Amino acid sequence: MAQIDKQRAMKIVKKLKAILLTSKGAHDKYGVYVNDKLVCSFGIRRSSSKSCGHGHIPTEIFVSPHQAQELADCTMSLAQWVSHITSNGHV
Repeated sequence: MAQIDKQRAMKIVKKLKAILLTSKGAHDKYGVYVNDKLVCSFGIRRSSSKSCGHGHIPTEIFVSPHQAQELADCTMSLAQWVSHITSNGHV
């Protein structure tokens, strides 16, 4: 399975409707809100290398690496993700 690179990380940002919280140092930090409550946050490296790995994202958004790929590849919807994290007690 392909790693989560910067391009896929940005697709996840878009899919989860994440909001830029801070832009300090080498990372942009995004937050995801569900029902006006911050449920998770994660960083994306601003490295110029598009192949720079973001393997930390699945853990930070409460999914497996495979599910993170599904979010990036549009086979998992925002509603499915919310249902998943709700059923696991993260909301």
